[in-house]
Amino acid sequence: MIAKLVKEAEEEAGQKAFCDKEMSETQKSKEDKESDIEDLSTKIEKASAEAAKLKEEAAILSGELSALAKSQAEMDEMRRKEHEQFVATSSDLEQGLKGLRMALKVLREYYSQDKSLVQVATADEVQAQSNFEASMQNGAPQSGAASGIIGLLEVAESDFDKNLAEVKSIEEAAVEEYEKITQENKVTKAAKEQDLKYKSKSSKSLSKTVSELMGDRDEIQSELDSVLEYYEKLKPQCIAKAPSYEERKARREKEIAGLKDALAILEGEAV
Repeated sequence: MIAKLVKEAEEEAGQKAFCDKEMSETQKSKEDKESDIEDLSTKIEKASAEAAKLKEEAAILSGELSALAKSQAEMDEMRRKEHEQFVATSSDLEQGLKGLRMALKVLREYYSQDKSLVQVATADEVQAQSNFEASMQNGAPQSGAASGIIGLLEVAESDFDKNLAEVKSIEEAAVEEYEKITQENKVTKAAKEQDLKYKSKSSKSLSKTVSELMGDRDEIQSELDSVLEYYEKLKPQCIAKAPSYEERKARREKEIAGLKDALAILEGEAV
C-alpha cells in the first residue's frame, strides 16, 4: 500500500509538473499571439485610414485637374474668338484709315497751288482723284469749303487712328494676360499631376501593406486558435474541481505516515 501510494504521489507530481509547464507555456503563447494580433490590427487600421485619405485627396486632385483643363479650353476658345474679332476690326479700321488718307491726299493735291508738284499716284489714287474732280465739276463746293472738308476728314482720320491704336492695345493686353494665365495653369497642372502621382502610388503601396498585414494577422489568428484549442484540452487534466495538488499531497503524506506507523507496529509485534 505504501509503495502504491508513493507511486501515485510520483505520478501526480509528474502530472503537476507537466500541467504547470504546459499551462504556463500555453498561456504565454496565447498572450503573445493576442498581443501580436492587436498590434497588427492597429497597424492595419492606421494604414487603411491613411490609404483612404490618400485616395480621397487623389480624387480631389483629379477633379481639380479636370476643372483646370476645362477652364483652359474655355479660355483658349475665348482667346481665339477675341483674336478673330481683333483681326476683323483692325482690318476694317486699317481699310477705313487707308481710304481717308487717300481721300485727304487727293483733296490736298487737287487744291494745291502748284499742281506740278503732284507726284505720280497709284491707280487707286488716280481713280479717287478722278472721281473727286468729276464731283467738283458737277457743282461741289470749291476751295472755300475745301479746308472744312479736309478738316473733317483729318478728324475722322485721327479717330480711326486712335481706335486702331486702342484696339491693338487691347489685343496686346489680352494676349499678355492670356499667356500669363496659361503659364500659371501649366505650372499648377504640373504640380497637381506630380502630387496626384505621388498620392496614387502611396495609396497603392499602403493598400498592399494592409493586404500583407491582414495575411499575417490571419496566420497568427490561426495559430492562436490552435493554442486555444490545446488550452481547452489541458483544462480537464490540469484545472480540476477536485482538491488541489497540495491538499492531495498533504493527505497522502499523512496516509503514508500512518501506514508506516502501522507497519512499524506490526514489525515490532512480529519480533
